[in-house]
Amino acid sequence: MVMAEIRQQLHQYIDTADDKNVEAIYTVLQGSMQNQQRFSTEELKNFYDIRAKYLEGKTETYTVEEAHKLIRASRKGK
Repeated sequence: MVMAEIRQQLHQYIDTADDKNVEAIYTVLQGSMQNQQRFSTEELKNFYDIRAKYLEGKTETYTVEEAHKLIRASRKGK
């Protein structure tokens, strides 16, 4: 069975299943569903804040070569 068919059958079943069965499915899948969210709300907010500053030109950016040069210079100073 193709994944698309499995997904469609699961959707159809969940839409018509009684509450007890839906709750059982949810209980089985709950752990893996929570693992799909890779970033917390705080991490996402931080990312979008940094992105907004970049788009507004309020942050300094570096090329890969410039970043490597800065990293190498900081390692030599240790």
